[in-house]
Amino acid sequence: MGEKKALYRTTTEIDFSEYQKLCNAVAGAHTRYWITFALFEFAILVIAYLYFRNGKTPIALIFVGCAVVFPLVFMLNQYRIQHKAYYSSKNVKNMTVDTTFYSDYLMTRTSGNETRLKYSEIYRILETKTNFYVLTAANQGTILVKKNCSPALIAFLRELKNEYGR
Repeated sequence: MGEKKALYRTTTEIDFSEYQKLCNAVAGAHTRYWITFALFEFAILVIAYLYFRNGKTPIALIFVGCAVVFPLVFMLNQYRIQHKAYYSSKNVKNMTVDTTFYSDYLMTRTSGNETRLKYSEIYRILETKTNFYVLTAANQGTILVKKNCSPALIAFLRELKNEYGR
């Protein structure tokens, strides 16, 4: 992959907020994750209903409370895990990533690293309201903030998503 003429360029400042968005987008893309979560909540509520129907209201209320508290505890735990992962990594904290797109690959540059990724090696491309995520694996990838991308680059990323992004 010799140096070619760049088609597009963008820069992304990766702070904790952007890292969280990546983690949440990746988790949201896993349907099994949300199905399991919903089934667990449903099971707790069914158990609560059965206790309530059998006249054991205090126990039923405990299960309803668990159904309410569980998502909150889950979200706090996710935040804690993300916070620990982000702030324990010297490579990720407040990193600036320059991404350049060529005809058949993209190149990311950070202060200490340069990586080339052929478009055919893209695992998946996720798009949210604010960002694109070019994933190299199920939980690893490049963050591209839309407001830092030209309209032509956004159109190019959507084409890549259709062709390679599964």
